[in-house]
Amino acid sequence: MRAQAFTDEEVKILRENKYTSFVSNSSIRFTLEFKEMFMERKQQGITARRIFKEAGYDVDILGTNRIKNLSKRIPKEASAPGGLHEGYHLHKRHPEDADYSRIAAGRSKGRHAARDPVPAPGA
Repeated sequence: MRAQAFTDEEVKILRENKYTSFVSNSSIRFTLEFKEMFMERKQQGITARRIFKEAGYDVDILGTNRIKNLSKRIPKEASAPGGLHEGYHLHKRHPEDADYSRIAAGRSKGRHAARDPVPAPGA
């Protein structure tokens, strides 16, 4: 297992791969072409580690945890309403293309959700 952060040299190596959309010391994003190829190869029974190797990535640079997480994240993205996409947070960059139909109106349970008014004492 390796540390999460990439060194500057690793960033340079990862950036040279044609399937890398974006890379920094803390994260990597992949092209739509890679994600589509990943899904196709995964359905053929190829392991995630082998898919990354065949795509020209050094699996030791990516690390076991990152590969495991990506092998779960890419299929999850593929099955989401927006499907596979290139980039990060498509719904934030292009809200007109996002599908918000699965979010019930007025039913937010987040920390910023509206609260019921507190009844007045004696009410």
